[in-house]
Amino acid sequence: MKNTLLICLLLSSFSPVFSQELLAEITVYSGKYNRTDTPVEFVLDQLTISTSDNLLLKEKKTNKSIAFQISQSESLKLSWILEGNLPKKSSRVYNLYRSEVEKTFEKGVDLHDTGDDLQIVKNKKQILSFRYSPQSPPKGVDSVFTRSGFIHPVWAPEGQIISRIQPPDHYHHYGLWNPWTHTEFEGRKVDFWNLGERQGTIQFREFISRESGPVFGGFKALQQHIDLTAPGGKKVAMNEVLGVKVWNTPSPQYNILDINSNLNAASNSPLLIEEYRYAGLGFRATESWTNKNTKILTSEGKDRKTGDATRARWCNIEETTAADSPGILFLSHIQNYSFPEPMRIWPEDANGGRGDVFFQFSPTRERDWEIKPGHSYGLKYRLIVYNGKLSTQRIEELWTDLNYPPSVKINYLNN
Repeated sequence: MKNTLLICLLLSSFSPVFSQELLAEITVYSGKYNRTDTPVEFVLDQLTISTSDNLLLKEKKTNKSIAFQISQSESLKLSWILEGNLPKKSSRVYNLYRSEVEKTFEKGVDLHDTGDDLQIVKNKKQILSFRYSPQSPPKGVDSVFTRSGFIHPVWAPEGQIISRIQPPDHYHHYGLWNPWTHTEFEGRKVDFWNLGERQGTIQFREFISRESGPVFGGFKALQQHIDLTAPGGKKVAMNEVLGVKVWNTPSPQYNILDINSNLNAASNSPLLIEEYRYAGLGFRATESWTNKNTKILTSEGKDRKTGDATRARWCNIEETTAADSPGILFLSHIQNYSFPEPMRIWPEDANGGRGDVFFQFSPTRERDWEIKPGHSYGLKYRLIVYNGKLSTQRIEELWTDLNYPPSVKINYLNN
């Protein structure tokens, strides 16, 4: 009996040991900038692994397991959140292992398909909804205003909806959407923005990919820009691959949304996007935001009175009603056409003096842009949807994370 008890005690004092093969040592450098809860992603171009392998990522100093995500499209990409603060001119080291035992993490960002909308949910809170089925206008309004392929609602972290669709003053406004106004295609003038002109429209075609996981969730969707005036009937003038990604950052104050748009000519004919103030990624804010309770600030210190038609790296729009009111920050990428981009900001007396909020980065506000066959053209934006206040210093840090992300050095081992 005593021997049996001794054996049981000995066995209980040991935990099983599982084999772990060290594949790579990864060093992340902050560079010249302070980093806080920064998304990190890079290509693993020298590892023979697949998305089905059991992998572990551990911080070398603490041996703490880190939630990560591996995605496979054209290349194998590893992503995680650099949690906490990493001061400038410092680094953090991680080890990547192949393991006998799978380490699982909860899906921090998930996708819910309703049959009409694809919703992105972060830790069980709604972040945004992408409408992929046709959205009819209000009863009694011309059906020409029906369209699909837009983002609405956009929710702030505390649950407020900050976007709006189909307002009576502009039935063609659809939350967050990306049409072009003055264009020329095969000698015809085509307006994809003002649906009431009956010249053009934009339709969702299909999902190219969907992904959810512990680090991010999102999708890529094919959108078709359709010329309604073509002699032989409707003709697709331009294809857009819309990419949306929500990061599982730990702060309850804000959500990080990446919105990327890749444009391609859909035929052997180019599409000329002509110089005009309405063109590109647009945002129509909730009806409750007016000139009485909102504030706009750009990277160049411009406000709502002075910001329209100026250029900026970022633009912040916040409700001023309370200390924890919602806001949205638009960050532009340095590789975008016409960067720093011109903006369209509605004046304070818009809509009969109500001062409803409309914002847009307008890359073609000052010059034409030709979308040529056989070429791909990209626009990248990061949106920060938040509650409370964002200091200018924090805004600059967030813009830096997008445009000058931490550098990564990989030392491959045993591969």
